[in-house]
Amino acid sequence: LRQCTGDSSVDVTFIAAQSVRHQVIQLANDCNADIVFHDGSQFAARSVIDSSDLVIAASGTAVLEAALSLKPVICIYKCDWISQTIAKRRAKVRFVSIPNIMSDEEIIPELIFEKCRPDLIIHWIQTLMNHQDPLRIHHLTQLLNFKTQLLSKHAENDLPSDRASK
Repeated sequence: LRQCTGDSSVDVTFIAAQSVRHQVIQLANDCNADIVFHDGSQFAARSVIDSSDLVIAASGTAVLEAALSLKPVICIYKCDWISQTIAKRRAKVRFVSIPNIMSDEEIIPELIFEKCRPDLIIHWIQTLMNHQDPLRIHHLTQLLNFKTQLLSKHAENDLPSDRASK
């Protein structure tokens, strides 16, 4: 991250379950990373997303919030190989993030399971933080189109929850 941003430290707002917070702090300490951790309970998730330049989140409402805020966003999720194997066999879906499911295309980069690797995460951070990168421009255009379509569908009384269930 330091190489991507050019900063000597990276400010990370960490909002997650307390059970994983300790593990992330330990990992940062093990890597001698200059990362500042904020207690997520001090912030409303929306204001954190609004003040961010880039959002990296597990699939769920945080990805949807970032997309609707028109923030560059990367969806990541990794789990143990047993859970991964079970999930791959049981879930027959193309996408895991709400915006991708609703759009039926990948508008949010999804780094799931074996694709959730540091090299790919760094690639997408560099891409989405570079304001001249055509992939960033395309990503933001897709987010704007997603938000516009979602709002227009809502105006036609087709609720987002109805669209997601279809």
